[in-house]
Amino acid sequence: MRTNFEQSYEKLAPGDDLGDKLLSKCSAVVLSRKFVLGILVVSIVLLFFLLGSVNLRGIELQNTTWQEYIADCGGNARLDNQDLAKKNFETKYAKNIVNWEGVFEKKYSRNGPVGGLYVKMNPSDAKPQMADIHLTISPSLASENLALFNQLTEGDVLKFKARFIQMGDEFHYHHLEAINITSANRKVDIDTIPTVNNSVKPAPLKKGPESTNINFIPS
Repeated sequence: MRTNFEQSYEKLAPGDDLGDKLLSKCSAVVLSRKFVLGILVVSIVLLFFLLGSVNLRGIELQNTTWQEYIADCGGNARLDNQDLAKKNFETKYAKNIVNWEGVFEKKYSRNGPVGGLYVKMNPSDAKPQMADIHLTISPSLASENLALFNQLTEGDVLKFKARFIQMGDEFHYHHLEAINITSANRKVDIDTIPTVNNSVKPAPLKKGPESTNINFIPS
């Protein structure tokens, strides 16, 4: 005499219509789960790739002004709380991109006709006769704008799009890497640019990145 279990098993065994249908449904469920799992894995991989790309290239800070930046990372901010100023830079500015205007002070050459520009901002966070920003120029950007760079004289106003590289201090300029740069077609007297009131002692000579190796981040 067969047990009820054996009779039920035979009804679900392959070859029986009901058994085949149930087995097919089970297989379909397993395959569907594998498909969903595969899609999930691919999505996670793509997400990490995109996040890594954003982290490398940074984001464009549409409404961030120079005044806001020096409030977070300028001389007074560093004097009040050096650690907080560094944290502000790392969390809000590092690798990110801004569109600003500044006043050309001087340029230098390195491995090409133009290696970088020293730019005075308004208001200035530096002492008189000192620039605020060291704007690194890549070889390709230098070639594209060689005519402009050759015509620059002190006081020319520039519009530039640039990526933050390093926060400045009393010994170093704020370092940005230029992505695009154009002339604003006007000129100002650098000596008339107001200076932010801070008590950070000026260094005899600020150091720019021209003496270091710089790896340009592709735009």
